[in-house]
This record gives sequence, structure tokens and C-alpha cells, in this order.
Amino acid sequence: MRPPETVRTGAAALVLALTFSVLPLATVGALPSQEEPATGEGPSFTPIAASVPTPPQPVTGSDRNHHLAYELVLTSVVPFQLDVTSVEVRNARSGEVLETLTGPALASAIRSIADASAEAEGSGSAIAPSGTSIVWLNLAIPRGEPIPKALRHEIGLDRVDPQTGEPANLDAIVGDVRVDSTAPVNLAPPLPRGTWYASDGCCLPYTHHRRGLLAIDGELLVPQRYAIDFYNVDDQYRTWVGDPSAIDSYLIYGQPALAAAAGTVVAASDRLPDQPPPEEPPGQPLPDTVGNYVIVKIEPRLYLLYAHLKPGSIEVENGDRVTKGQRLAQVGNSGFSSTPHLHFQVLTRRTFFPSDSPPFTFTRFDLVGQVPERIWDANIGLQPTGVLPYESADDPGPRVRMMPLDRNIITFP
Repeated sequence: MRPPETVRTGAAALVLALTFSVLPLATVGALPSQEEPATGEGPSFTPIAASVPTPPQPVTGSDRNHHLAYELVLTSVVPFQLDVTSVEVRNARSGEVLETLTGPALASAIRSIADASAEAEGSGSAIAPSGTSIVWLNLAIPRGEPIPKALRHEIGLDRVDPQTGEPANLDAIVGDVRVDSTAPVNLAPPLPRGTWYASDGCCLPYTHHRRGLLAIDGELLVPQRYAIDFYNVDDQYRTWVGDPSAIDSYLIYGQPALAAAAGTVVAASDRLPDQPPPEEPPGQPLPDTVGNYVIVKIEPRLYLLYAHLKPGSIEVENGDRVTKGQRLAQVGNSGFSSTPHLHFQVLTRRTFFPSDSPPFTFTRFDLVGQVPERIWDANIGLQPTGVLPYESADDPGPRVRMMPLDRNIITFP
């Protein structure tokens, strides 16, 4: 059977574009038949295709909500600009609306694939002709409510008719995706008893971990999606005391990195110097971005990464069996790091690049407060003092089998 004629520029493209209608079911991964609502409609052409690099996996955050953080990749198949006016996420089975992004919220969550970094101002809510954009999604499902088994995305699309100047609506339903029901791995603290600032963690769509979209060996990945950068905080909420250009001024420097689970060391590297704080260091070769590191395999396809470690401090080597709570190394400032911190995350492979980044929880921590401004390793040493802006948590206290959220102040017992 001959495929439909390719969409071309000019009047023919406009006519075809105006015939696009809502697509009842265009899936990213087949859904069980009982989860496919009967629409009574057949398939339709859509002006965009959609994919999800990694199916969302729920994790309970310190706010007690279930979070699903994932990326929706939208690719235009037409030779003219499309303006994204809304992104609506629904429960694919019940049709319940779970999230709607419009206006400024949408503008902050969508980027051209060539402009995906967290620090960029962004390319707006337009998809270039035959271009690709990413929508960074974070669904917060209130505690007590069921987690959907599959999600459906309705994308509001406009294009301006070049002849009349009037907008033409091309809304489409694209990108059904299963929700991964696997429970996140539950871990012990990777740091000793104390108070810690959890920076650039789950699940806002604009941290450098979330926006770390990369193509590695031809595979589109977000290898730091659920990573957390930890800093030590004293009783005055200071992360450094004294001269921020002196590495010993940072309270976390030299603190022990602890095995958060028993496992086997599959990679350990201790060959890079510390970077002088607080300015951003020069770019690093891909293998050196994490600095000195230890990777521990804890389950099939689950590995723990401890990164930016102090040179000369690593106490384990490949093949060593480690026990939960065992000291692995000391926190440093090696690799692509402006100020000392522990970069900690779960990997799906034994290397940082390429790998995926699934969620995890800690057996126990106490939520203390929140840092209201985005302060992270690139600017923490550039603040006037080492004191973090601080707000008490609305619901402080113990958290069991939960994940710290971005900019939480927590204590490990």
C-alpha cells in the first residue's frame, strides 16, 4: 500500500493542515485493551508525533504527594511553525484531567530540543517547522488518590493562516504512555547524621538535573532526572563559613560519603584534582564531568553514583563488597563542580553516560525547611554570605520511604 503523499509547502500544505483533527489514540507503548476508552472514531492525521524517553515512575515526595517526572518529546511533521497553546495530561482510562499547562507555566516547561538547558531563556511555545520541542512534566498526585496506570496528552496547537492571518486550530491527542508501577528503591542515607540542603532534586522542570537532556551514542537520555546535590548546613543555615574561595570553608568538604545500600563496587575513579571554588570551572571531557566517583551495583540494573569526591579519599576499589553505611570516600569538588557537594543518584547502568535516572526514597529523614531561592553549586559560593535563605516547612517532621524535593532542608538521623 502506498503511504500518504508527503506534506509539501504552499497551498497544498495549508489545505492538508486544516484537515488535521483530534487523534483519538496515538500511543507511545501499547496500552492494555481495558485501558483504551472507546472513542467511536478512527485514526486521524496529526501535525506532531510524540514520544517519552522514559515512562514515568511514581515516587512519594517530602510533600507527601506522588510525583511523576518525565519528558514529552513533540516532533512536528509539517513544514510550518506550530504554536503550542496548552498541554493537558489525562488519566488515559478515566479521562480525568491531571494537569493543564498554559501561559507562563507552559512557557517555562517547554523548550526547543536545541535549547533544552535549565539556564536558557527558552525558545517559547513554538515548534519550528519540522522541529522538535520537549515538555518537562511533573504530575503531583495527592496522597490518597489512585495513581493512573497510563497517561494521555492533549496538545493545543495553532498556526496562523498566511493568507487570512487567522489562527487555525490543530489540536491533537498524542503520546499515550504507561506509568511504570515499579516501587522506587529504598535507601539508607548517603551521608552521616546532620542537616543537609538537597539542591536541584525532584521534581521542578527547570533544575539543571531535570534539564540535562543529552544524546549519548545516539540515544536521547536524561541521566540526572532524579539526582540530588547535597550540602552540609549548620545551625545558622550556613553552607560555608569564612572565605568562599577556600575549599575548606565549605562545611561538606571532607565529609564521609556512605554506602546507602549493600552492593558491589563496579567502578571507582580517583585521578582528578579538586576544582578551586567558587567560580564555574572550564568544560570537562565527558568522562570527567562527575569527577572522582564510586559506582555501586545494588540490584540488577540499579546502581548508586557518588560523584565529585575528594582526591585521594576513595577507600574502595572495583569488585569490593560494601555494606550499608560503610564509608566509601570523602566529599570533594572534583570534575565539573563549582563548590563542594555530593552528587548522589540511582543509575540504570554501570556508567554515568549513558544511563537513565530512576527515582529513589530514603528509609527515614526529617523535613526541616525550604530554601525559597534557587541556590546551587554554580552560585552558592557567590552569595554575600554562606547563610541560605530559609523558610520553615509547613509540615515539618519525619518522612518514611519518601524522597526529598528540590531545595528541602532535611536531617538524617
